[in-house]
Amino acid sequence: MTEGAVIHLDHTIVCRDGGNIAVDVVFPTEKREDRASVLFIHGGGFVGGDKSQFLGASLYLARHCSIVCVSVQYRTGKEKPYPMAVLDVVDTIDWMVNNSIELGIDKDRIVLAGGSPGANIMFLAMSPEWRRSRSVDTRNIPHYAVSLNGILDLTSFWERNPQEQHSLETYFRWRSENERIGLLLESSPSRYTYMGDRFLFLHGEKDSIVPLSDVRRMIEKVDRSGCASKLEVFKDKEHAWFNNKVDQTEVWQSIKTFIDKV
Repeated sequence: MTEGAVIHLDHTIVCRDGGNIAVDVVFPTEKREDRASVLFIHGGGFVGGDKSQFLGASLYLARHCSIVCVSVQYRTGKEKPYPMAVLDVVDTIDWMVNNSIELGIDKDRIVLAGGSPGANIMFLAMSPEWRRSRSVDTRNIPHYAVSLNGILDLTSFWERNPQEQHSLETYFRWRSENERIGLLLESSPSRYTYMGDRFLFLHGEKDSIVPLSDVRRMIEKVDRSGCASKLEVFKDKEHAWFNNKVDQTEVWQSIKTFIDKV
């Protein structure tokens, strides 16, 4: 028990392939049945990272806006290749919807929030086109999303960041150059349309890993889909600045303001 919040660590979810993943759930101490919720999807270069990345954000949102927060330990490329990470997020969304009464949440007010590769995985899980291409049902797609320095164009990311190419090779495990080209295109959220209501993009002004131009192209696509989007640029901040404790309160407040309107 933490003041203003109750933390349940390492709840097990059984996934579509029979494997298990863990989620942390942070509940506000005030009990209700219709509250909004957030599913956090951590970063880590597609091959690492931990759900604890967003524990501080979960505590803040549970205490300050009475929101249930879930953080998922999806299987990274070191454990299972693409698209398993995306499917793990889809399975977590389904788990939240199917257990909405027990969680005390409104299944129509689930917000996804992903950092860097977590945002990439998040948007694919939200795309009806991507789901259909992988024979995944299109039920239970949330309508709200928060992207924190999201990797939105993997072809651009591959070309711009040679130091990350080994991680992508581990994540995708392609067997040929043609397969590499196809997989990077398939897993680029900026190529898809969306059916969401509102998306928030939080991005560091000086992010050299994912330039603002990639974000603006994504926003154009989102807007053409009929979704409302907002971009907040954080001055002088680089990639993954939201992990710095000195910046986190400002980031969490932006997320809180967004969720207050959900």
